[in-house]
Formats: sequence, structure tokens, C-alpha cells
Amino acid sequence: MKQKTIIWVWRGVLALGSISILGWIFFQNLVPTGVLVLKYKKNSPSSQISSLHPEKRVIDIKEDVDSQRIFSDPVYFDVKIPREFDTVTVDMAWQNLSQPILELGARKFRNSWGFVLKPLQNKIIDSLNWQCDRYEEAIFCQKKKNYSNLSEFFANPKGKIISYNYNFPENLEHDAMNVNTNIDDYDYLVAIYKSPEDLGGGWFRRSITYNWSDFELYINEISFLVSAPELDKGHGQIVFGDISVVLKRDQLDWNGFLEYIKNQARRLKK
Repeated sequence: MKQKTIIWVWRGVLALGSISILGWIFFQNLVPTGVLVLKYKKNSPSSQISSLHPEKRVIDIKEDVDSQRIFSDPVYFDVKIPREFDTVTVDMAWQNLSQPILELGARKFRNSWGFVLKPLQNKIIDSLNWQCDRYEEAIFCQKKKNYSNLSEFFANPKGKIISYNYNFPENLEHDAMNVNTNIDDYDYLVAIYKSPEDLGGGWFRRSITYNWSDFELYINEISFLVSAPELDKGHGQIVFGDISVVLKRDQLDWNGFLEYIKNQARRLKK
């Protein structure tokens, strides 16, 4: 009788432990605080941020304990998430000695080439010695200062114009900057760009924020692209160090809890 009692007690303890673990996992997936921070862990199966892929574009060196090297573009990485959020902020550190343009893209469409690209680094702009003025996110650079501000320029634009990451009026003739651009061939530059933080030794860091609408969620996963155009044509390699992702939304309330349950039910039906 005593042995049976012990068995039932242990069964109760195991059942209670299992329920507690499941409840904890469920609670964690709800992200009640509204903030979830994920960090890349190289070669860790528990990392919610994947390694860069495909592998044929990545150099695996034993000395790179925490870093990843790429010699061709594009490469991708995926992030596993428990639910929907409002914003997604990616913080990356990298070493870039010669690649002119480096960009990060959020995958908006999975069945086509659809990415929301934002600049990580543009060395063509960073090395520019023109007169440059900033207007919130936009910069306006002039080889020779002929305009007092950007509004005056758009009112009567003259000369050769180049743009980067900026939506120009359709009727205004201009070229879009790429890795082969010779900036000396132009008179004016209009861009949405901010230089990354220089960490020294060729290392840089930048945080980029996307809206949730910039992604297509696929089985609790969002995806990113790292674009380094023509990296394999004499631009060396890029080393990526720390990668972290911060996801934010409103703190959980009763309506948010019900919304989460409904969303999970819809996914199960799919």
C-alpha cells in the first residue's frame, strides 16, 4: 500500500511538473512584456537566429568562434518567433574592408523576389568630400554648392543627379547608385542614409528597424537577406560578428491574449 502511494505521489509530481513546464513555455510565447530579445549563437541548435546560408557562400574557419565570413552574395538568415510584433530591430556588427555597398533586406514575399532593403553601409557616400546637408533622414550633397537647401534644388534641378535609397519624382532624370558608380561623374546626390558606427579595425555596427508589415510570416519564422553586390568580383570578404534581433509590441492585456489564441488556432487550421 505504501509503495502504491509513493508511485501515485511521483506520478502527481511528474504530471504537475509537465503542466508547469508547458505553462511556462506557453507564457513565454505570449511575450507578456511586449519585448523579446534574440541573439545569434553560432552552431547552436537552440539559437533562434539561424546561421548565414547557403553554405556555399560562407567561409567556415575554425578560428571564427563567433563570427561568419561570406565571399559571395546574397546570403540569408532566418529568425524563429513565437507570435506577431509591431517592430523588428536588427543589430549587426561586421568587418568590411572594401565592399562599397552593404544592405539588409526583410523578406516581404516568399514566392517572388520581394525584399524591403535598407542600407547597412555605403562607402561611396562615407568617403564623399562634398558639401552635405541633412534633412531628417535624407541627405543632400553638392559637388559645388549652387542651392541653399533641398527644396530649392527640387524647385529647379540642374546638372547630373544620382540617388541612393530615395524615391525620386518620376519626371526628374537621375541615376541610381550602385557598386560601380563613379561619383565624380555627378553634381548632386540625394539619399536616405546614415553612416554606421565605426568600431575601429574595419569593424562597424548598425541597428535597422522594420515594421511588421515588411515581413511575410512563415511557420513562425521571418527571413532576412544580406546584399553585398558583386562581392565575389574583387571586393574580398565580409565578416559578420554579433547579430541580435529585438521584437516589440504592446504589453499583453486580455484582448491581446484572446488575439493570440485566435491566431494560433488559424495557424493550426492551415
